Amino acid sequence: MSTQNLDEIVKEAVSLAETWQNRANELSTPEEKDIAEQMARLLTRPMDKVILTKMIDQSFRSHNTSRVADQINNLLRTYGVPDFFSSVDKLLIQMFMGLGRYIPSVSVPKMIDKMRHDSSRAVIPGEAPILLEHLRKRKKQGVRININHLGETVFGENEARRRLEIYMDDLKNPEIECISIKISTIYSQIQSLAFEHTINILRSRLFKIFEAARDNFYIQKSGKAVPKSVNLDMEEYRDLEITVEFLKAS
Repeated sequence: MSTQNLDEIVKEAVSLAETWQNRANELSTPEEKDIAEQMARLLTRPMDKVILTKMIDQSFRSHNTSRVADQINNLLRTYGVPDFFSSVDKLLIQMFMGLGRYIPSVSVPKMIDKMRHDSSRAVIPGEAPILLEHLRKRKKQGVRININHLGETVFGENEARRRLEIYMDDLKNPEIECISIKISTIYSQIQSLAFEHTINILRSRLFKIFEAARDNFYIQKSGKAVPKSVNLDMEEYRDLEITVEFLKAS
């Protein structure tokens, strides 16, 4: 392919992407525009990202609402209220810091419900009845879904084997067409120093997943039966070489 032809392809790709983006902007609802503006504010304020990450990562690990309230209050008083929040959210946070932290049994569940509602566009509940209802609804709309479980690195082989079983169950579920998996979730001892050993373990476990994808079928809206799909989610650069070598060896 000549350089001139490559340049033309790049220009056409950019033009097509611009057309799609402009059309998406035209179809955006007022709520979606508000969310986009909020995300833009978050991306341009590095400290806000730090505060939000700390809040999500540190504040909701405990089941003790008093402990959660204390942690949130400490973070907000240390770093301040993030600017990317809307005026209403800032008001709610100020109410929490002034009064809500003294009644954590009420305020913390309300805060968790608000976070779940705000993230519901990207994160859906994993409980079977709710998940299956969502999948069936999207199927009727002609929307194809890729299931990606939250959580990356596991901390032991028992947890890794439990996650492997979850993936297998997903592929056996007639309502699920495609799943994403991370190799760090099916083997807890990935080590580049034990390169061959790591590849052998991953080969054994991934083959089980691939066989389940091959042997179980998904009925599309059109009525066509297709094998399940498995997407390898490359979340860590350190796993790239191991993944490539595994695929080449397979």
